[in-house]
Amino acid sequence: MTSRSPKVLMLAYTSYVSDPRVIRAAEAAVEVGFEVDVLTLRRAGEPAEEVVRGVRIIRLPQHRYRGRSRAGYLFAYAEFFVRTFLVS
Repeated sequence: MTSRSPKVLMLAYTSYVSDPRVIRAAEAAVEVGFEVDVLTLRRAGEPAEEVVRGVRIIRLPQHRYRGRSRAGYLFAYAEFFVRTFLVS
């Protein structure tokens, strides 16, 4: 029987590289032995998937909504969660 590390899936409606809170949480989980996948937004020029300091980053093809409409924000978050559901 093979011993496997426990897994963590993090969802972040932000860019991984620009949010230190997400980076710290993900890397802390890696340090204590978790396998960590982070589903996050993808900026232009970023790879769809990569591993950074032990964290597997999966970037979804969606930009962060920056409008004034509450309905727009609700739709953007709903779209993000649907995308994360389809990927995971």
